[in-house]
Amino acid sequence: MAYEGFELIANSAKDVENPETTLPKAFYASVVFVIFLYVSIAIVTIANVDFETAKKAQDYVLAIAAEPMLGKAGFIIIAIAAMISTASAINATIYGAGRAGYLIAKLGEIPKEFAKRVKNGYEGMIILGLLAIIFATSFNIENISVARSFGFLIIFGLVNLANFKLRNITHSNPFLALLGTFLCFVSAGVLIGYNLIYNPQTLQSSFWVVVIVSVFTIVYKKLGKKMKKVLDEELRDKIQ
Repeated sequence: MAYEGFELIANSAKDVENPETTLPKAFYASVVFVIFLYVSIAIVTIANVDFETAKKAQDYVLAIAAEPMLGKAGFIIIAIAAMISTASAINATIYGAGRAGYLIAKLGEIPKEFAKRVKNGYEGMIILGLLAIIFATSFNIENISVARSFGFLIIFGLVNLANFKLRNITHSNPFLALLGTFLCFVSAGVLIGYNLIYNPQTLQSSFWVVVIVSVFTIVYKKLGKKMKKVLDEELRDKIQ
């Protein structure tokens, strides 16, 4: 699950100069750097912390690993770095989701409020941020983590499937697109199966997220005022 964030780079395409050359460089550079960083952290952690200690302190094991070399200061530094990292991840996720929401709203598939601009941002980002606060304060963090991972995997599976269907437009490798679809759905199944066996209560948030999203979609499609005019006709034409 640690590599789920890279797709957010693609959501910035509209705001990037020369996305055809810039985005591939960003993807490859980010993935290679993060692999090197994660492997290095794992090696250092294993070298400094025994398995039993790591198991007990699994939520803050990196801070424990820093203590032998840097003492209490190391623990504090890692804790601060973790909070900054979390804030950065939240910021990137809201930005990416806001841009995706903006695009979908422009196509007339969700309420147009998500397409409104607020200074240099989009109203959709504010709406998603407020919803995130509600979920974060209403559900158990572990449950939210499982729901997040499940949602990511389903979305990635559908994106890969769409990429396969649009392969003549995207010029993508059909085998890789189908492989990505298959592996995402299998991973989602494994995630749900594992938690059903060992930690079923963590699936509560996933269940409610699916219910809430499904109800909203049905109500919006059936009872909401459908947009007859797409906000961006040129964008619709390009996709069709």
